[in-house]
Amino acid sequence: MHELELAYRDLCAARRPEDVFGWLAAGETAVRLQQLDGAAERLAAVVDPSRFDWDLDLREIATAAATRLADLRRQARTRIELGVYGRDGDDPAAGLRVELPDRVVVLESTIGAGDLATVYGGRCDGPEPVTVAVKIANDPADHDLMQQEARVLRRFQANPGSQSKHLPELLATFKTADGRLGLVLRYLDGIDLVTLRERFPDGVPAMHAIWICARVLSAIGFAHRLGVVHGNVEPTHILVRPRDHNAFLIDWSYAAIEPDRSGERFRVRNDEYSAPEVGLPEPPTPAADIFSIGKCMVYILGGDVATGALPADVDARLQRFLQAMMLASSRQRPRDAWELHSVLKSLRGEIFGQTGFLELNV
Repeated sequence: MHELELAYRDLCAARRPEDVFGWLAAGETAVRLQQLDGAAERLAAVVDPSRFDWDLDLREIATAAATRLADLRRQARTRIELGVYGRDGDDPAAGLRVELPDRVVVLESTIGAGDLATVYGGRCDGPEPVTVAVKIANDPADHDLMQQEARVLRRFQANPGSQSKHLPELLATFKTADGRLGLVLRYLDGIDLVTLRERFPDGVPAMHAIWICARVLSAIGFAHRLGVVHGNVEPTHILVRPRDHNAFLIDWSYAAIEPDRSGERFRVRNDEYSAPEVGLPEPPTPAADIFSIGKCMVYILGGDVATGALPADVDARLQRFLQAMMLASSRQRPRDAWELHSVLKSLRGEIFGQTGFLELNV
């Protein structure tokens, strides 16, 4: 077997960075990072796609291997900086303490790792013990996005309202030993729309999709009134809590604050969920978020996200409502989320009549 194929096999089989880079010797953070970089660079030379221009099959394998290596290297750096690299147990974050001026955060688990940050679950011991999610930047280069999320959440918390229950709550910020920004957030007990959709292979029943949509419209309407455009609404950024029909709109890292005044523009484009105007040199508007919410509803109803088409069994009135949210022209598309919320409430009564609380069994 070619050395590239062996490396690719080992990278794919790795459960954690330690499986690839080994158990680095104990020592100062800087020393361990230097050891990691040396091990990673040696392996990067083996899987460098430019070595295989003469063979398209090997080049494809090398590209996949290099991507996996970069991900594991990023995870390893995070674990080293958090002081948990090489720790035994299923979750290397378990037991890590983050010392803050007025409280101590104890991490208990890794919730997930993304391109921007890794999120950990834990508890905050202080005057008011609380379950938390701790979001730590993977790279200091992404601090502007993390700082933007903190600014947005502080704006929300300075203007509390009934919609606050649909939004994250920032408890504190801190920096790791290498200067990466961390956000301490109150933990939100919910599942994202991807998980929800997986549990309903034929699509989430329309009755439930309507209350989810209503909660999200309420949250985004609140944000828009405060001058904030989310800019990246997609299924992993919407959480639902079935037991009380609450929903949360999370991850405000890519948001724009008062874009007409500040000059802030869209920061990211999601080909499946972003409005057509995202990426163009024009100020973000609430209409872009409304487009994305419409796409998210198509997704959970079992429709075709690319075309916006919905299953035939979805009531025609609900279909027209969602299609209006996804009009290609931002000028023709609705911009007032709270007005849409009111229309949707009336529409629910027309379609389903007067109904009480219906449990969503997931």
